[in-house]
Amino acid sequence: TKNLRSFIIMIEKISVSIKDIANFSVLLFLFLFTFTLLGLELFANKVKFNDSGEVDLINGKSFRPSFDDFFKSFITIFMVLIGDNWPQYMYKHMIAVGDFSAFFFVFLQVFGKYVLLNLFLAILLENFEDIDDDKI
Repeated sequence: TKNLRSFIIMIEKISVSIKDIANFSVLLFLFLFTFTLLGLELFANKVKFNDSGEVDLINGKSFRPSFDDFFKSFITIFMVLIGDNWPQYMYKHMIAVGDFSAFFFVFLQVFGKYVLLNLFLAILLENFEDIDDDKI
């Protein structure tokens, strides 16, 4: 029964955290949406390479994670945030568009991963820190 009581307390804490996590999810979606639109504005149809690896905006093809339409841009931002080979995407954009694209990707990494992740962890820690040992 001691383990069951601690499990019930943990479920209660999770249910209290859901409201804060919902607010965080809205913030995360706004962040993803903003960077998606910014990526569309900066890089849409500007990163195309031919078969020999040279920039060719007329006959070239975009690689899979690109900013050519809204859906691909949203997926690309998500892939960069989770760390799925983001330096390769950044280098391809630097070759095609210029060195300023590095600022976009680095700012996305710093703000997206570190600030938003720490905010999420702070929400969880705040809701779980006041578990009393005498209740367990």
